[in-house]
Amino acid sequence: MIARVIIQLFMRKSVSIQTMTDIAVRLGVSRAAVSAVLANNPRGTIRVSPATRARIQALAGKLNFRPSAIARSMVTGQSRVVGYLTVDGGREHAAQVLAGAAAEAARCDYYLKYMPYDDAADFDRKIQACLEYRLAGVICRSVREPLLARLRAACRPRNLPVAMVDDTLPHKWGIRVIPDNVQGMRLLVEHLVKLGHRRIAHLTLLPERRFVRLRLQALRAALRAAGLRLPADRIVHVAKAQELAAPLTALLQAPRRPTALICIEDYMAMAAIQVVHRLGYRIPGDISITGYANLGAAAFADPPLTTVAQPFVEMGRTAMRLLAEEIKRTDKITYRRQVEAVLPVQLVARESTGASLS
Repeated sequence: MIARVIIQLFMRKSVSIQTMTDIAVRLGVSRAAVSAVLANNPRGTIRVSPATRARIQALAGKLNFRPSAIARSMVTGQSRVVGYLTVDGGREHAAQVLAGAAAEAARCDYYLKYMPYDDAADFDRKIQACLEYRLAGVICRSVREPLLARLRAACRPRNLPVAMVDDTLPHKWGIRVIPDNVQGMRLLVEHLVKLGHRRIAHLTLLPERRFVRLRLQALRAALRAAGLRLPADRIVHVAKAQELAAPLTALLQAPRRPTALICIEDYMAMAAIQVVHRLGYRIPGDISITGYANLGAAAFADPPLTTVAQPFVEMGRTAMRLLAEEIKRTDKITYRRQVEAVLPVQLVARESTGASLS
């Protein structure tokens, strides 16, 4: 009998610190009042006097009570969690975007759920998970156009806002956060032209990738502004940097070889450095090489790589900040028009570029 009473008292004490209803009973106020104070009632329809608010907050603090985010999502249909969808999360730039988004999410009182995917089928499963988790919004990076269309089709009926990060094409919906590719290519071209280079080639990936098309377009414009052209035979497309050796060798052994290479990304530039070394050319004495991204390894290339620094962390922060603003809106404006942020880039000049000797 004594044991039963002790168990009942223990259970009563445990239950008393678990729900808003228990706090309301203890203080003799309505549960709605407790919810308005502790869960930040979004509609502002419950008026609570300063004295009652202070009593509620004092008891909640004494009991170390925290509102249940899961329970709140069941009532509101929305959580404080934002998904981060990416196809190459192990890469440095994807991790930096994630770090920036996570830092801003914490500042805005959100949590970030990391959701990498492998292929289209896996992407569909991740979309379904976003809906099942009742996420507040989605940040996606490196998502191709057909998959973006599927993401929009799933999220639009739920009024679930989406932020697209890093070299996405313009759309009529969503939040778009990109680096300034026009500025980046202009900085590279101006840098090389000042060094006396006129025969400039472009090493890039296959044009099916949207950021490839965006940067090529920006490079052509920058060269035109400098009074230069980019002939088709000075553009090398490969599926990945590891396939660069044969086409780059042919390019450098052709008559009037280029004196400078502008690469689509740092990985491509570092692969180009290896090929050029094997062919016996000096960098930058015989040929200058530039990258794009400013990854950590760029400073340790041989020679250290001139590149464009992209603000990956700030891109993540900006995407999360704009997404948080959109989440608060009842009428999601990003399904009527695109909200865009173009972030500035910087030239990082290192030893892989020098004066043209031919």
